[in-house]
Amino acid sequence: MTRIAIFAATMLIAGLTLGGCSDGAGQASSPDPTSPPPATSVPQIGGTAAPPTTMTHPQRDARFSKVDACALLSSAELASLGLGAGQPTNRASTRYAVSGCEWQQPGRGGTDVVVYDQAITGPGVETPIGKVGRYDAIRRADDVGVCGVELIPSPYSRVVISVVSSREAEKNCDRALAMAQTVEPKLP
Repeated sequence: MTRIAIFAATMLIAGLTLGGCSDGAGQASSPDPTSPPPATSVPQIGGTAAPPTTMTHPQRDARFSKVDACALLSSAELASLGLGAGQPTNRASTRYAVSGCEWQQPGRGGTDVVVYDQAITGPGVETPIGKVGRYDAIRRADDVGVCGVELIPSPYSRVVISVVSSREAEKNCDRALAMAQTVEPKLP
């Protein structure tokens, strides 16, 4: 549970950092739906570049505004992944997340799915892993037992599947990938 809280706090800080950007003139930026975002506003797949310093025109991917993360997995799918019923997470109340769900595994840590309708970057080393279904994907792992697979449906959205367990850290990336493969067909 503590590792999930650390990961959640890190993701929240990353979201708040991105959310606090300005247009460089001391004025808060306001989205202009008629202008495309500058090239520096979209995190690149691969590498470990820092998040952009400005986000003049953040874009939202409206397809994801109504996705319910807890409804992405059926009871049978949850059972096959060794999970029980999920609980909505408070990360869905952050500026960029629209829905989140968490599953606790007694003695094994936790798993969560968070849907973002804006581009985000997170902590850990980012490694491109090709496609999961229709979407480009990256794996993001850190040294405290967190591994996530991020599906990238568009430059303006992410679906993050994270697994946290210090006891079985070597299996976390495999579990995150299996869950991503199960969730992907249900995404818009």
